[in-house]
Amino acid sequence: IGHLRNSCIGDTMARLYKFAGYNVEIHNYIDDLGNQLADTVVGLLHIPLAKKYHRFGDYCWDLYTKVNQAYQEDPSLLKKREEVLHQLEAGNNNTAWQGYLVAEQIVREQIEEMAEFGIGYDLLIWESDIVREGFWNKAFELLKQSEQFVKETSGPLAGCWILKQSNTNENDSEHIQDKVLVRSNGILTYTAKDIAYHLWKFGLLDGVDFAYHRFQDQLYTTFRHGSKEFSYGQADTVLNVIDQRQEYPQKMVKEALEAIGFHKQAENLHHISYGVVSLSPATASMLGIDTSDQKTSYTMSGRKGIGIKISELVEQMEKVIEEKRTRKSGISSREIAIAAIRYYLLRFGLKTEIIFDMDQATEVSGNTGVYLLYGYTRGFNILKKAAVKTIEKPEKINRDDLHPSELALLRHMITWHDTVEFALKDQAPNYICNYAFELCSLFNQFYTQCPVIKEENTPKRDFRLWLTNVYLQHLEEALTI
Repeated sequence: IGHLRNSCIGDTMARLYKFAGYNVEIHNYIDDLGNQLADTVVGLLHIPLAKKYHRFGDYCWDLYTKVNQAYQEDPSLLKKREEVLHQLEAGNNNTAWQGYLVAEQIVREQIEEMAEFGIGYDLLIWESDIVREGFWNKAFELLKQSEQFVKETSGPLAGCWILKQSNTNENDSEHIQDKVLVRSNGILTYTAKDIAYHLWKFGLLDGVDFAYHRFQDQLYTTFRHGSKEFSYGQADTVLNVIDQRQEYPQKMVKEALEAIGFHKQAENLHHISYGVVSLSPATASMLGIDTSDQKTSYTMSGRKGIGIKISELVEQMEKVIEEKRTRKSGISSREIAIAAIRYYLLRFGLKTEIIFDMDQATEVSGNTGVYLLYGYTRGFNILKKAAVKTIEKPEKINRDDLHPSELALLRHMITWHDTVEFALKDQAPNYICNYAFELCSLFNQFYTQCPVIKEENTPKRDFRLWLTNVYLQHLEEALTI
């Protein structure tokens, strides 16, 4: 569900920029050289697990938990992880191919899952391709021109290449490892590969590029033996959607760009930081998590096996909505569940740590996706019952003739494009949620206080039909974003 919040934020920001007329590329970064994949491969090689699963990713979820438990019981097994990391990075060996097949299958399952939420990508970027296409070699040469990039000769980081910070305490023990770009054993850190990746994003690697291959439909992927005829990257502005625990490594990428002399690009690199997602006790209990310790919330951890798969969350939400709804016609309970989840993950300020509560997310009243869907349906049904072929804007609107609820609705709709502008400026998709919720609330006040179809005064009726139509247009745009 944390991954889902990431994807919802990224997709919504992309929709916002497209709505405002920008050209947008959505990249999904596949970390196929990191500890999580290495742990999964170690598990496949050394940890027995025999159980029925619907999907490979579900099997890997349990395997990942088991291998991390095994590390605690037998620390010598950690050496296997280091061996696998070396082999993954080297490529062209049994372990590297195993890692690639594992990652590819999990990615396919994730893409299928995200598509149900209306989330798609333009390009998959594989971390292994960044290494094997020589991106780091080029980045390494650029970094060596900076006095901030040095090889330590003594102390705990002896033999490591590090990026010294220009504006922070160099003795900051909390982040000392984040400064390391190349470990003493020669293995690149995540941050090192991220720096090389961002130099490519901004078109700063002088002709060094990926090869590309169609992954499925309109989605392309970096591919070692693909085609060079496609062109991606060359960005003016880069937005990275990564949770707030990665703030320091993201600062390191900006610092690297500054150190090399790419000041404009550093300024145009933005980290969209967001809080993690926890579960309320009621929701955790409903999903089968042990809540006997009576915590106020339950933080998810793949290593400990505490969490909820998106497919299971959707199924549970679908059941809750099916039980709550009185009318079964219209869109399915599953579609409503998906809309409700997506909205809930977006409506809070990005830095807010969300405690996801299933009952709260499916309320018919209040700031929920379900409420907004009802608000749209209500306006749609008014126009349907009116059976008017064309709805035209009145030639003149006399403010003195307006009911306060009509005036309030008009005033709010006037702020729509300003809302989009501020959401882009502050990189805050929750502004769109706030706008949509207030729009529905104001329309419901108008609906209860001002008859539309039953209004006998024809000009007034025509105006209210027009107002309902404009409301629907604004709400549709907000909900589409």
